[in-house]
Amino acid sequence: STIVQPIYENTRLTNAIHNWRNNSLYVKQFYNVGKQRLLDSSAIVLPSQRVSHAFTYNKQKFFFKNQGIDNSGLLNNYYIYQDSTSDSTIVNHLRNEFSYSFYLRGKRLSFLRNELKLDVGLVHNYYNYEQYQYKTNFQNISLKGVLNYNFSNKANLNLNVQQLFQGRDAGDFLYQAQSEINLSKSVGKIVLGAYTQNQSPAILFERQYSNHYQWTLNFDRVKTQNVSFEYLNPKYRFNARASYYLVSNHLYFAEDNGDLAPAQLSDNINLLKLSVGKDFKFGKFTFENYIVYQKTDFESVLRTPEWYTYHSFYMEQNFVKVLKTAFGFDVRYFSKYTSQTYAPAIGQFYNGGGNRTFDTWPVIDVWAKTNWKRANLFIRYDYLNQGWLSKGYYTVNQYPMPYSLAKFGLSWNFYD
Repeated sequence: STIVQPIYENTRLTNAIHNWRNNSLYVKQFYNVGKQRLLDSSAIVLPSQRVSHAFTYNKQKFFFKNQGIDNSGLLNNYYIYQDSTSDSTIVNHLRNEFSYSFYLRGKRLSFLRNELKLDVGLVHNYYNYEQYQYKTNFQNISLKGVLNYNFSNKANLNLNVQQLFQGRDAGDFLYQAQSEINLSKSVGKIVLGAYTQNQSPAILFERQYSNHYQWTLNFDRVKTQNVSFEYLNPKYRFNARASYYLVSNHLYFAEDNGDLAPAQLSDNINLLKLSVGKDFKFGKFTFENYIVYQKTDFESVLRTPEWYTYHSFYMEQNFVKVLKTAFGFDVRYFSKYTSQTYAPAIGQFYNGGGNRTFDTWPVIDVWAKTNWKRANLFIRYDYLNQGWLSKGYYTVNQYPMPYSLAKFGLSWNFYD
């Protein structure tokens, strides 16, 4: 069949405007206390103590507007405006974090570094949430602590604790641990990790008041347990990782009587994720490979492909000594899976829309980039193989991915 150009495709909501805005301001100041010392004669300076304060202001706005009434069935309800839509959700967020850091350095032995770094802090978050004829303010106050202990240059332990003790989400927590063991330059290193998290539902799941969606609900906290094992060998350009997740009270959006609604799964979800990366170097040629396998016992809820891969083959060449150039191609592939559907009026993905499963073919992109002193130039042509075995592909139901597309970019830094 003939490939139809995007400008001639049949679409719905031809008069709709969908806009996300995110503006933020971040300021951090700190004061070092005590002696400054170099770390193992390197250029890294470690103060014995540090007091700091970080301030963040963030404003997010989601805006959806549609002229007239939608007769396609995509927008089923008109709760507020009967002849058009003009919805917005605004979140103002103020964050203040006060922290104190100090080092404890014991007497060093030839085989023992014996260094402890401890960060403790108090975090205050204030939120202002606005929708149509609805405004609410709330705050959360939490304690946080990070402990990093270096047994030696070959082993360390990192512990991260975040406990929310006052406010709307009091009782939430994140407890995380990670240990890195460097075996040798030729053998590589091992990274062990684990965390447990207790998280309250976002406001969007429990309250929504807009022209096409309205609900007031209550859900339990989402609990996530994770353990991971990772092996890295930079010398041989190899890495492998295994992760296991156990999720309780998973929150998601699903189709309910032909429309979107929040849902919570009462059963536990098990997810196993395995990934392998291996790069090959042949003189000026490099071949990068990354493969992921993931399996869950609730594929109808967690809609992700069982396999996805990324491969990149490129050549690096220097011209006239200062012009560094690389050019090659990338190949992306994901296995068949049941995709989600998108609800533009609320800006969320949900399970439903006919539960369509898409066949896939590899997607090939070609590119070239060059660097000369402070200037960087890249040229890229996405989806080179459109029309060859593959006329198009989807990752979201009823939202085709872009056709073949040429891109280019230039950056030039002006500084001394």
